[in-house]
Amino acid sequence: MERKNIADILNKSYGVDTSKDGITENDVLKADLSNIVDFGRKFVQGDDVAKKFSTLSGIIDKIRTTIYEDAEFIGTAPPCFKSNDDFRGLKEILHVEVGDFSENLTFDVDNTTTHNSFDALFGKELPEISAKYFGKCVHYAQKFTRTLNQFDEIFKSPENAVSFFTHVENAIRVKYDYSLDKLQIFTFNEAMLSCAVNNANCIATLNANATTTDIVLKIKEIVRDLKAFNKKYTNFATSTTMDNIHIAIRGDVYDKIITSYANVYNPKFLEIPIENIHVMPYFQFASAPDTVKGTLEDTNANSTDNIAKAAFVIYDSRAFGCTAYNEVIQSQPVANEYGVTNYFHLAEMEWIVNNDLPVITVCENGGGLTRNVEIV
Repeated sequence: MERKNIADILNKSYGVDTSKDGITENDVLKADLSNIVDFGRKFVQGDDVAKKFSTLSGIIDKIRTTIYEDAEFIGTAPPCFKSNDDFRGLKEILHVEVGDFSENLTFDVDNTTTHNSFDALFGKELPEISAKYFGKCVHYAQKFTRTLNQFDEIFKSPENAVSFFTHVENAIRVKYDYSLDKLQIFTFNEAMLSCAVNNANCIATLNANATTTDIVLKIKEIVRDLKAFNKKYTNFATSTTMDNIHIAIRGDVYDKIITSYANVYNPKFLEIPIENIHVMPYFQFASAPDTVKGTLEDTNANSTDNIAKAAFVIYDSRAFGCTAYNEVIQSQPVANEYGVTNYFHLAEMEWIVNNDLPVITVCENGGGLTRNVEIV
């Protein structure tokens, strides 16, 4: 955290405002923290324990807010984190099935009986509409401890202040951001497995000794299929716009495609025809970059599912997502120790997978989906 952010947090925490009586420009904590000793002497010394506890809790919450306004964690997962509003829009999905087309008999003068029948004129053909509701939730909780002695050290030097704020920032941010990254990978993996299990077309295999050209041609084939209105990868006829078509591709496979450009006369024909490209070092495990394992729950069985030799995944970005909400930091003083407080960083994390939208996993030769189903 930058020193100017620390100064801003401390000024706000102690209500240092030059519009108030008795407070001058010299009292305001400077952006470089150079007057932090004088600041502490005027505004902090003399505070009782209860006041210090209250101020420290407020400072920690302000640190949390500043972190998520100013910093962005970069993880390994394909981004599927949604805002709360976008996530709510995915939780209930309505499908309207397109009915069968009927022949237009307007000019069939020899078939007036059928054309003018009661059913033809007044019969109803209502669209088939189905609603699916999604949402699974887990609770996030991270505990860390701070003491009033540590708090007092802030005001002894700028370096002490930076050290304290950095430690608090790390306690809040590192595990939370890591958990969000793992939540996105988990959601992505569940989408891969769920769609592969529910639609055989959502798992494909490249030919033996597939070249870079073969890989790119396969990507182009799937993109064409997704843009067309059909049921190839879904239970309902649908199409996907290019804005919503994403590809998550294993890093070494992507590197082969990129480096092959140097060996062809017109590399344009080997370009991946998707703007939203997410290069992943591994799909689930660093120790097995091309493998995804998981357990899916359905009505009749629990299964242990495994996708081996996954090369890339092309998907509709609306097919899965996750979010976090009700994030808060709560405090609890340790009654039998002076100046010791435990802080609890809490949040709700939720994810959804809609296998009625396409998520197509393409594996290298010899790979694919295997299931170990146990009837319950």
